Amino acid sequence: MERRHSTILRIFLITPSLVFVAVNLLKFELGVDAPFDALAPVIDPATQLANLLVAAVVILGPIAAVVLTLRQTTTGSLRTTKPGVEARFTMQARWSDLLVLGAAIAPLVAIGLHLIAEGGP
Repeated sequence: MERRHSTILRIFLITPSLVFVAVNLLKFELGVDAPFDALAPVIDPATQLANLLVAAVVILGPIAAVVLTLRQTTTGSLRTTKPGVEARFTMQARWSDLLVLGAAIAPLVAIGLHLIAEGGP
């Protein structure tokens, strides 16, 4: 896949998660209700199937973006040496790759910290 198309795909994968985290932070931390209320039918669906779909998009999108970025930018080798095993990993990334990687990891960290603070799903 061409690198430019890959970057666009990764941005597309992380956008729902970034919007979800931003809208929830605005509502529950800063008291700004309008964005959450506008997206409430999508963010807080009525059926369990729709709720699972939203959760899958919000969680799996950034994970897929991280995997795609690491797959595209890292190389590795593994060899046996006398004292054990030697593993070498090299990352050669453009700034856009690093920005997308950071933007994909940020919502995962925010959601993870929220789940820890609230005591689970």
